[in-house]
Amino acid sequence: MKQLLAWVCVLPLAGSTYAAPTWSVDLNNSSLNLNGDTYADNGAHGFRPAGPWDEDSLDEDTFQANFVVGPDTFDLGASVNPISRDRDLSVPYDTSASAVSIVTIHGVGSNTLEIAWRANTFNDQFDGDGFLSTSEAHVLASILARIDGVSPGTPVSISYEWEYFATAVPDHEGVGEDPEQARGSLSLIDNAGGGPGNLFDIMVGEPGPAPLTDFDDDIDSHNLVTGVPDSFLTIDLAASSITAMESPGDGLFDEDLAGSEFIGTLTLVIVPEPAVGTLLIGGLGLLAKRRR
Repeated sequence: MKQLLAWVCVLPLAGSTYAAPTWSVDLNNSSLNLNGDTYADNGAHGFRPAGPWDEDSLDEDTFQANFVVGPDTFDLGASVNPISRDRDLSVPYDTSASAVSIVTIHGVGSNTLEIAWRANTFNDQFDGDGFLSTSEAHVLASILARIDGVSPGTPVSISYEWEYFATAVPDHEGVGEDPEQARGSLSLIDNAGGGPGNLFDIMVGEPGPAPLTDFDDDIDSHNLVTGVPDSFLTIDLAASSITAMESPGDGLFDEDLAGSEFIGTLTLVIVPEPAVGTLLIGGLGLLAKRRR
């Protein structure tokens, strides 16, 4: 009886190269808008009737309009983090509001690109009188991610995974005096104008019938042909967080807190097709076995 064993392997032809695609970010064709705005006023120190003139009231507004090269924690990114605080050192009364807007990009120069964005607001109050505090955080970015190192006409598959978490945390003493809201969205469009398109656009919080917490995730893939007419994805993302906290009345002790947050992540992995011009080598091994 004779048994036939076979094996095959795929090798590149002489002179051919295996595609090793990597991601880069075209900053000239990307845009970023981060904004944070906070305000805090503690009535125990002289409640502000109108206008920005009370010295014990703070109003901070910050703005970031471009990506920067990051430290060890990220390749590209930017953030703003304004904080307002109205505090009297002679009595333990304190009103504060803070906001965070941030986008980070990891994996430039590799086949895996990781993007994270966040908008967060948090207001806190410990007061013997009326108070008012507001905070807003906004993220708006369009990132053009190029695929480098692949010959024109080579098909590639991009695996993408996204995840988000959004929450609004009210703590009402009166009816509706602490409205919070968080929102986020994401879309992917390829160089030919196709692609998965809008992946999500959600909102949580008040006012309205929206839930106070929402989270979701998904894994999928998208195929494109490189170099027709270019090789890139446009990633449009947004997030916002808004918190307003006001005392239900003056002249009473109040302790209060409220906040909202959106966090989103996106991971893109380039999966190249085998290099053009491969040679299929079949090896046949014969093992003769004589039956006795």
